[in-house]
Amino acid sequence: MSTAPAPLQAPPPPPRASSNWIWWLLGGAGALVVLVILSGLFIAGSFIRGVRVDQKRRQVEMRTPAGSLTVEKTDVRDVGLPVYPGSTPIESGGNVTWTTPGDDRVGIMAAHYRTADDMQKVDAWYRTHLGPEFERDAKSAGEGKIRVRGVTRGGVAYVSDHNDLVRFVAISKKAHGVEIALGRIGSQEPQ
Repeated sequence: MSTAPAPLQAPPPPPRASSNWIWWLLGGAGALVVLVILSGLFIAGSFIRGVRVDQKRRQVEMRTPAGSLTVEKTDVRDVGLPVYPGSTPIESGGNVTWTTPGDDRVGIMAAHYRTADDMQKVDAWYRTHLGPEFERDAKSAGEGKIRVRGVTRGGVAYVSDHNDLVRFVAISKKAHGVEIALGRIGSQEPQ
């Protein structure tokens, strides 16, 4: 009897390539996400430790290695410019100060007032009470050298720009009277 030859069998399939690279990729992405979250928490923690809020003095201070930034509501007399007699403050003055590690200070201070007197009277008073370093800038279309929130057409601005300090008085006619904005931008004396 003859034996039948054994049927040819297909060779076994090659071994499957390992899918370890997918696991390495997912693991790396997970590690990156964890690193980003931890870095964010570290930065947020550093920021929160550097922020101080003083409600009594109405002040917020943020300290960084490059210096400190202070934002506060101030007494309107702190602007250092003459206040029109009989005018009333519209809101508390504001002050933003950047102090470098070497105690150099640069800041912005502003205050707003209102009076029932007419525009010409207020303009004449400031013309006589501001020093010669102030230049009068009156533009009927509001194209003056400076722009102050709320100063509209027909407004008058007095500007002094000397020795790293800009000071201004902006006068504007409103329906309820005349508004006066006082401000200074630049170097400040250390306190």
